[in-house]
Amino acid sequence: MNTLKKALVILFIAFLVFACLPALAEEAPSDGEMPDWYPENVDEWEFTPASPDAPRVVDDADILTDEEEAAISARIAEVSAKNAADIVVFTDVSTHGLERAVYAADFYDFNGYGIGPEHDGFCLFICMDPQSRGGWCCVTGSRPRSLYTEENANDIDDVLYSYLGSGRYFDGIYDWVGNIGTLLEKGYPFAPEWFPSINEPFVRTHDTEAPRVVDDGHVFTADQVKYLEEKAAAISQKYGVDVVVHTTDNTYGLTRKSYTDAFFRYRGYGLGDSFEGTQLTLFTQSRSSNMYSSPGLQDKLNDRNTELLLEAVADPAEEGDLFKAADRWLSYLDRTLKTGRVPRTPIVWAIRSAFAGVISIIGSAISSSKAKRSMRTVRTAYEASDHLVRDRLMIGGGSDIFTHTTESRVYSPIVQEREGHSGGGGGGSSYSGGYSGSSGTSHSGSGRDF
Repeated sequence: MNTLKKALVILFIAFLVFACLPALAEEAPSDGEMPDWYPENVDEWEFTPASPDAPRVVDDADILTDEEEAAISARIAEVSAKNAADIVVFTDVSTHGLERAVYAADFYDFNGYGIGPEHDGFCLFICMDPQSRGGWCCVTGSRPRSLYTEENANDIDDVLYSYLGSGRYFDGIYDWVGNIGTLLEKGYPFAPEWFPSINEPFVRTHDTEAPRVVDDGHVFTADQVKYLEEKAAAISQKYGVDVVVHTTDNTYGLTRKSYTDAFFRYRGYGLGDSFEGTQLTLFTQSRSSNMYSSPGLQDKLNDRNTELLLEAVADPAEEGDLFKAADRWLSYLDRTLKTGRVPRTPIVWAIRSAFAGVISIIGSAISSSKAKRSMRTVRTAYEASDHLVRDRLMIGGGSDIFTHTTESRVYSPIVQEREGHSGGGGGGSSYSGGYSGSSGTSHSGSGRDF
């Protein structure tokens, strides 16, 4: 019997071994087996420029269709030709034991990518290892690295990893290529079309046809835009300065002040040789405002008056009535340019009226107190018994007896505030201002898990 049991156990083990052989045969190469493009001896490797016809999309993880690869390749060719920087997209199912940052740098270096003596360019590596999905953008060359700052890198990654995390690989990569192109051309990854190129000197111009009310935030009706345009034009004609009202829901990575100044400067606003003018920008997301004034208006629109003008529009802006905020700013601007003083807001008038009312009440109380003290009054009676005639009415004692308590309950649910989500990848953001791949070449980069 024991012999039979042993035989059955041996047969069962043999069955398991034969069943697992196909899976073992299909097992992925170990981390020690490097891909074909990796040099056998890194110490003896010498840089060899890649052919212009070499693929700039290498999808070893097979996450893109042929049509998607072709579309991304075409966009890469357009961006690279315009900005003199190589752009490469590489996907794989493993890093073969290397860190993502190093593996991305090695792919870029060992395949000879890059333009110019410093091999300028960007390599987006996407790792589809189920145990470690994530990506890394490797940046090479002085100029690309100077533009790929930590702030710009995080902004680009926020968008990219929202795509990758939801499995929209083509959309994310295609958008990433465009953002890299905008970064190379304008210095900011999401700069609007009107932002000037950093590759050529900016020449300021007068654009008389540009609208003076630009509702990019889409908060005004057509009638409101027409009304504000006519009011701004009347002020402009009266004082000889350009007057602009602008709404927006995006600052394109700039601070509110920088964005306001840039919009006035780069959109062709300003009158005369000194480009005199002023602009109110209303930010629809934060319901806040900012104001630009040219140097020639500093006598009337100084720091204090600017502060008061922005305070005047703060309340309607915070309440979401941006039309009222713009209309009030134009009215107060007209008075300020005329007198050099900002009119008082309704709140200021209310405070002044309340203060005057308090002073009046205090004065009346003092006068009443004096009159009262000068009067002769009868003796004050505090108890009811003081009004009774002795021996004419008998009142018994009284007491309070507790009987019961009435309790009322009202349902009042707790309202929970939902926190915002940045859209970034689940692994958090990382950025390196300088590191080396296996070749020793210096790079910058950033990446996240997804």
